[in-house]
Amino acid sequence: MSRVEKSRSKKTDQRDRLFATIETFGYEVMPCRLCASKGWSCQMMEGVSRCAACVKRGKKCEGSGVPMNARGLFRLS
Repeated sequence: MSRVEKSRSKKTDQRDRLFATIETFGYEVMPCRLCASKGWSCQMMEGVSRCAACVKRGKKCEGSGVPMNARGLFRLS
C-alpha cells in the first residue's frame, strides 16, 4: 500500500473531529503562544484544554482560556 493509499489513523480522525467541534462551538480567547506568533485568532471550548489551532496541529497549548470579551472584567491593581 502506498503512502497515499494508507488510511488515516484513528487519532488523526479524532483530532480533526475535535478541531471542527471547537471551530463550530468555541469562543475567541486571548491568544496562546502559537496563535499569537502566527497572528491567528485563538478559539477554545469549555471542557477542552487546547485551542483549535493546537488541536489541529497536535501541539501543546499554553492558552489562558480567557474570553476576548472578558478583557474589561479584570482590573489590574
